[in-house]
Amino acid sequence: MTKPQPSPRQWLYVRGGETFGPLGSKDLKDFADQGRLSPDDLVSQVGTDRWVPAGTLKGLFSTTVDPSPVVEQVMV
Repeated sequence: MTKPQPSPRQWLYVRGGETFGPLGSKDLKDFADQGRLSPDDLVSQVGTDRWVPAGTLKGLFSTTVDPSPVVEQVMV
């Protein structure tokens, strides 16, 4: 019997008051690399009510906004 694979993380983000997504972790990282997601945009993992600035997610941007509130690590 095979073990069920964990579902990939899905993310929502808010930019300019509008919610977008869901996006997979790789797409979220690509958006950050392309400048389509800024460190100040809010992100939330699908299924949670917790919104945090994208810049606090470890590994999403080349540097984090403030290392103390790092919340999640983006798994690509």
